[in-house]
Amino acid sequence: MGKVPKAKKKALARNQKAVKQLLEGARAYHEAVRASTGFTDELAVLQLETVKSELQSIINTIESSEHSFSSLWEMIKENENTSIPHDILAAHAGALKAAQGPAASRVVEVERQTDEVRLAVSALTEDIDLLYRSRTQYRLEELERDLQKAKQNAGETAQRYEKECANIMKTVSSAVFHDAKEYDTVFSTLGYETQRRIADTVNTIANTGEILPGTEVVLDHIAKRCLEKAKVSDLPAEKGNEYKVHVWEDVTNFRVKYDPKYNTEVTLTIPRRDIQSFSMVSQPAMQNMNPRSLQYLIGMLSKAENSMMGFMHACENLKAPAKPIYTGLKKLPRIMQKAAEKYSGRYDRVLDICRMTFSCADGEAVVAVLEKLGKSSELSVVRAKNRLHPAFDASESGGYRDILLNVVLESTGHLCEIQVTLEKMLAVKGGGAHADYTLTRSIGGLDIASRTINGSLSDEALTRIEHGMVSKIIADGTAITSEQLLGQVSTALKSPACHLTELKISGARGLEKMDLSKFVSILLPELGESLQVLYAADCGLHGDISCVSVGFVALRELSLGVNQIGGRLPVEAPTWHKTITVLSLGANQIDGEIPTWIGKATYLAELYLFKNNLTGWIPECLGNLPLLELLVLNQNQLTGEIPSSLGNCSTLEIISLYLNQLSGGIPASLGQCKKLRKVSLGQNQLTGEIPPSLGGCIALQELSLQKNKLSGEIPASLGTCAELQDLRLDHNNFTGEIPITEFQELKKLKNMTFRGNKLEGKDKVKQLLKRNTSDS
Repeated sequence: MGKVPKAKKKALARNQKAVKQLLEGARAYHEAVRASTGFTDELAVLQLETVKSELQSIINTIESSEHSFSSLWEMIKENENTSIPHDILAAHAGALKAAQGPAASRVVEVERQTDEVRLAVSALTEDIDLLYRSRTQYRLEELERDLQKAKQNAGETAQRYEKECANIMKTVSSAVFHDAKEYDTVFSTLGYETQRRIADTVNTIANTGEILPGTEVVLDHIAKRCLEKAKVSDLPAEKGNEYKVHVWEDVTNFRVKYDPKYNTEVTLTIPRRDIQSFSMVSQPAMQNMNPRSLQYLIGMLSKAENSMMGFMHACENLKAPAKPIYTGLKKLPRIMQKAAEKYSGRYDRVLDICRMTFSCADGEAVVAVLEKLGKSSELSVVRAKNRLHPAFDASESGGYRDILLNVVLESTGHLCEIQVTLEKMLAVKGGGAHADYTLTRSIGGLDIASRTINGSLSDEALTRIEHGMVSKIIADGTAITSEQLLGQVSTALKSPACHLTELKISGARGLEKMDLSKFVSILLPELGESLQVLYAADCGLHGDISCVSVGFVALRELSLGVNQIGGRLPVEAPTWHKTITVLSLGANQIDGEIPTWIGKATYLAELYLFKNNLTGWIPECLGNLPLLELLVLNQNQLTGEIPSSLGNCSTLEIISLYLNQLSGGIPASLGQCKKLRKVSLGQNQLTGEIPPSLGGCIALQELSLQKNKLSGEIPASLGTCAELQDLRLDHNNFTGEIPITEFQELKKLKNMTFRGNKLEGKDKVKQLLKRNTSDS
């Protein structure tokens, strides 16, 4: 065995006492666990292994610390740019961050003293001795100088911290990005069906309580890979389980004032399990103590200590097909830090003092663990955060995903946390990703708000982009020019540390006449793997659309509407067709046919190709899109029939095909689309009758069929469309009596046009519309 370095001997000697105490404590704990009635020998061994693991970690740190610094110093002497270990970087940034507190406190203290002396000076009168008056005035001047120095010092301290954070992010951002890719690869192995089963199971065991009208909630649309904000309007009918809700609607139409709000005109019926209500959950009260007090914290920790073994016992009793991992009680400094940073100092909001993890081999095991938790008599789930949901933004956790469950241990009433995740997630985490995450989190590098630039691209903003501190850029109506974009902005975006995920520029008049290929050149190849949203609408861009078909592999949204872009949509599938959810190319000059690869874009939810020069038939394969919601192809030169396969799109909400040259009849299969809100087929060459099956579209609000060659009678079944507000039938060949008896149930109908037909009962329709208008 080689000779132990002198420095290492000192380090071992210095920590020998602490190591010995820890080992003795571990043995004593082991015996105590074994002696406890009701606990198995296996559980005792498991807890001992946890303590031994912590012990070995400390020993490894002691044995390697001096050697690490010696080796590191040798490397630095050879190359000053040698990477500094994460723990040293974090400690350095932490010290600079901590220094801001005293600096800011000093400003507050000197301001207080200055105000007091300034008040004293204002009260001085001529009859007071000159010595007292001049000394007080001198003290005020001295304090004002001190205050200026204190503010300068606080500003410089903050700048030093910000500068160090920027340097750290430049060092670690690429590692965090690649960690996130590894996590995402693991997550993708679950597949859509398994993700759906997991989401359904989470919702079943967690979303069970009653919700009152007016409560703001989140709708879980696993099929659309999204969570939607809503407000409850009505409770379920007796013995029912479906709530009425109004959905929050954003404003995306150009030339329309931005005024997002709940759409009270539309009411959706949603089962309870698909409604997430994130009501506040807190630890129990401690003898009416202030939850911000140290006394409360001590009482809560005492309860946690007394609950830990019972919590472990309850988890073991689940007999779950997963490996349980117990990490012991959360450390006091971290509890205090978490309460201060996230909960305004409230200790009762810290719910993970007692915590454990179930490590699952696959998605089936995840579902099994959740089902067993839902049936447990010892643990009651009170809240769940499903970070294995495809809509979860994993950037805030560095890409890591799990399910966080807050459970009440029934024997003590203490709230604990159970994490359910995949073995491979933990493998990535333990392979260095957690160290990257911890360092980045310590400097606020994962905070979504701080990683978003919303406004102009200033020099400071460009520096942040270059250092990898920005993941989203939102610039509405920015004054950016093509020269800046190709110059300073391009340089920042091409930095190795930059891994931008969203770029949204709209109304940028400085980009008019810029070629799309040049615009794309500032993004590729550097951002080909990271960019998920590319939005450049109403910017005056021109050029050929084909230049965006290759290079991007992760795009979820491509929005280039209201420009002057031409060319043809690519015949071959783009590199992003398997990830795209929103394809918006409306109001351009694109010609040619709609390519059939769109039918293979299985995540596509919104397709906007309106107001172009498209020709040919609407592909039958659009009916293969299981998540399609919005199909907007109006104002083109499309011919042929409307595909009957669209009836397979159960999620379809809007069909807009007006102002084309479509022929044939209206597919009866559209009656299968129960979520259809708007059908706009006017100004085509459609023939035949209105299919009675459209009465099955119970969410229908607008039906526009004007200026076609439709004939026959108006089907009475439309009277079952209780949400119908606008019915446009003018300039067709309809005949017969308007089914006014059935239409009496259309209490929301405010507009019905029927000129240019041979219909009877028009006066009664006018009376109906007048009734509905006066009632509203």
